[in-house]
Amino acid sequence: MTIGAQLVALAQDYIAGRVELAALDTWLAEHAQEIARAEASDPLARLAGVIGVTMAEMDAGHATVGDVRSRIEGFLMAQSQARSSVGRVAS
Repeated sequence: MTIGAQLVALAQDYIAGRVELAALDTWLAEHAQEIARAEASDPLARLAGVIGVTMAEMDAGHATVGDVRSRIEGFLMAQSQARSSVGRVAS
């Protein structure tokens, strides 16, 4: 499983309530160097950025745990829709 697929799976587990936010935070810390090497447009880097920024906003009191979950879910849905529309164009 690629690092991007690992993060997506973990994010999906978080959205479904199977893991806590701390698991995402730990995973991001453990894979920080790999994420830093990813291109800025890479979905891995973008998802890590969404999670990291929203968690920082939460730490500062500007976002809630619900905001983190909503933003991750929104990002994953947008990525899924983008992949679907690319598939339709290529067919």
